[in-house]
Amino acid sequence: MQYIGNLTRANLAYLYSQQDFDDETADDDTESSDIDDNDRHYFLGSLSNIDQQSDRFDWVASYEYDEVDFDTGDTFEFINQQIDVGYQLTPRLSLVGAYGYEDNDFGDNIAFDDEEGSYWSAGVLAAFGEYTTFEIRRAERFFGDFWLGSIVVGGPKLIVSGAYEERADLAGLDEIEFDFESTDDPFDILDNDVELTSDDLNSVSVTKSWDFAIAYNISKSTFAALLSNDDQEFLDTGNTEQVESYSLGWVWQITGVSSLSVVGEFEQAESQDADGQTESDFFDLDIEYQKALSPKTDFDITYSYSEGEFDDDDDGEFNSNTISVGIVHRF
Repeated sequence: MQYIGNLTRANLAYLYSQQDFDDETADDDTESSDIDDNDRHYFLGSLSNIDQQSDRFDWVASYEYDEVDFDTGDTFEFINQQIDVGYQLTPRLSLVGAYGYEDNDFGDNIAFDDEEGSYWSAGVLAAFGEYTTFEIRRAERFFGDFWLGSIVVGGPKLIVSGAYEERADLAGLDEIEFDFESTDDPFDILDNDVELTSDDLNSVSVTKSWDFAIAYNISKSTFAALLSNDDQEFLDTGNTEQVESYSLGWVWQITGVSSLSVVGEFEQAESQDADGQTESDFFDLDIEYQKALSPKTDFDITYSYSEGEFDDDDDGEFNSNTISVGIVHRF
């Protein structure tokens, strides 16, 4: 991140990840999984204005490039260019919108169409007091028109929020998000950890999401709960999937320079296709410790535990343990 004068801020981010899977083998020495090893390159660049106190016009321009290279030779490439704008009509009412162009390329040997084209969203953002806001937008993307909106109501200690969004996902790669909002955290990137087959990829789905959250601050602690529901429909097959998730979190500000957070999430999914209905359950636990080593340097370490169960597979159980360590330095 770099400030350019007193009016503009630039962000650059690059992520490289390499995933190698050790597939378990059955008694006849045949592989029981066809998850592909891959390398991934992700780049994000953005420019935004920072003189928001005196200027009524706000803007963010961003460019995203995402490439996933599989050892089988397949290469998926995603390019997204977007500009977000906002104009303050009154101290409490603003017009907001976004316009962008996306190019989704699934390589040469996958039997389905790539998705490419422009998209837009437009709406209003209203503020009522210091803690209450309301936003609603109308948007259009390659799969059609949709609505999205959010409301936040609260005070110094208690905040309650709700949101509704309709979005398009490219099946099998739904961890690559196409968000109409500006990216505040350039490293908020999800890993590519799904099994990819041509049957799964030959589809575009529309997801309708509801979220309800509540957070309460007391002394040095913050307690939060989140309820969400996603209804997903695949446009070419008519298959559906419903996912309900419940999260509980606790953040403890240990000192002025260190904090500890614990977040647990339970997720239940139901899928309906030509073969019938299947169910799956997932549980995730994340424990993160953060500490400021200096005014410009932060350190964090995270432990994550995940487990899942699938009712349509005799061996459909898994669990994983992950430790992540990171340092952020500001120049």
